[in-house]
Amino acid sequence: MIATKPDDDVLFDALRLALPLTDRALIEPDGSFMSGPELLVQIEALRCLQCSPPEDHTHRHLVLDRGGSQGAVAILAAITSGSTLVIPAEASGAMNSLAKAFSPTIVFDSSTRMHPVDHPDFGSSAEAPRFGPQLPHHGIILPTSGTTGEPKLVPLSTSQLLASAQTVATTLSLKPQEVSIALMPFNHIHGLVASLLAPLLAGSSIVCTKGFRGGETIRLIDQFEVSWFSAVPTILRSFETDSIRHEWLPRKPFRFLRSASSALPISLHMRLEERFACPVVEAYGMTEASHQIASNSPSERIFGSVGRPRNCSVITLGPEDEILPAGRLGELAINGHSVTAGYLNQPPREKSGYLRTGDLGWVDRNGHVWIHGRAKEVINRGGETIAPRDIEDALLSIPEIKEAIAFGTLDRHLGEVPAAMIVLNSPEQFNERSIRHSLIPLLSVRSIPVLIQNVLAIPTGRTGKPDRTSARTQFLENKLPLTSGPSTEQAFDLVKSCWKKVLGPASGTDEHFLDAGGDSLLAVELAAQLENAGLKLSVLDIAANPTIAALSYQASLL
Repeated sequence: MIATKPDDDVLFDALRLALPLTDRALIEPDGSFMSGPELLVQIEALRCLQCSPPEDHTHRHLVLDRGGSQGAVAILAAITSGSTLVIPAEASGAMNSLAKAFSPTIVFDSSTRMHPVDHPDFGSSAEAPRFGPQLPHHGIILPTSGTTGEPKLVPLSTSQLLASAQTVATTLSLKPQEVSIALMPFNHIHGLVASLLAPLLAGSSIVCTKGFRGGETIRLIDQFEVSWFSAVPTILRSFETDSIRHEWLPRKPFRFLRSASSALPISLHMRLEERFACPVVEAYGMTEASHQIASNSPSERIFGSVGRPRNCSVITLGPEDEILPAGRLGELAINGHSVTAGYLNQPPREKSGYLRTGDLGWVDRNGHVWIHGRAKEVINRGGETIAPRDIEDALLSIPEIKEAIAFGTLDRHLGEVPAAMIVLNSPEQFNERSIRHSLIPLLSVRSIPVLIQNVLAIPTGRTGKPDRTSARTQFLENKLPLTSGPSTEQAFDLVKSCWKKVLGPASGTDEHFLDAGGDSLLAVELAAQLENAGLKLSVLDIAANPTIAALSYQASLL
């Protein structure tokens, strides 16, 4: 049953009921373990070490990033006995300033042996406003990932965490004595709820690690007969690669694998299911919803969809805040007990109101949720919106491509055009023109990236989620000036002249070849005209770049 008392320490009460039933709650890589009753004693001991809270409020705990079973004990003790701010290990000066403004009474520092210490100097003189009455009596404050802007602080009560964890356990049908492995950090809502709380509340065992470690992770899975784990797609892709490199399959087959926190490419989804012969469950979550919003299940899943809403209401809103009918694209909005009341030090959300997620998508007639992409990340090419995920799925279906990320880059003719970064299995075999030709049957011609960079690694955030903002910045930094062939301006003039000879004057640089009356015969004629003008563009190039602007870009790269 889902708890509904937001200010009561319901999470600790639930742990007191669940933990005594577990023989091995937390397992260390060396084989040592903590039983459920022992874990409960550790949590209670830390709670008892604390002096009486200040008169005006409960303890304010600061948990600095730490992994393993000690980190699990520290964060469980902290969030069940007072307001808790969690700061990532790579905290910036801004986050340190927020930690200072939080005025913690107790700090769980990674340099200590699981006992509270006086709070340290956070190394920042910047003053931040004191946190107001939105602090949960018992609960946690987590920063958002900040992949599309500055991180925000999200307060969540223990009852919200409990409700979300119970929903995850129910959705996945977690079983007592089942073993999972924690590859996500506990200071992130995904790791805290799906990798720590949900298994513990189900009476399961958790192998505690400090993240994915390739061969070491594979060894632990076999040693402890792990039956499932939850991770971001980047980790799942690396896991697949290491499995192939080591010619390894789990000694005990997985019951399922779970993916959340970013879009799971369909090609990777299918490969994982084929290789490991188990369901791969894609879920949709965010910090503001205490993690899970919607999810498939091991027994029911649809490729490309994030599943049905789970203990959360999901609607689609139009530009005027109108609720859109099933199947219509708009901004997804959520409501429910697990959804935060609002960001810290910002006006609270109305209880009856929906929280906009910033994600574009739709809900189909069967109640399944589909994600089109982040509203801030959707590419607007001459008024047409293009989802980066569609480009990434197409790129990742090409066997030579190992990883891919797509984003918009500025264009003076169209406003914005798609670009991409890829990681190849064999980097020396990079052929951009060949890749673009391979995309012709997979994407609309307007969605084919105008430029593709071959890199050694895709930028990611602290949890392994691809960082589109960093990728775009790196793309611009690595964009080399053209040193051979015609300049973009020269190419533009030549293409425009050839276009006029074959199709007549263009109505605009973004006029589509087919809209201008083009067909296969005229494509051959245009290619001939371009070649006579010194531009080595083929019929396939015209199909992949069916506008004057796009053809000019391609010509300037050859």
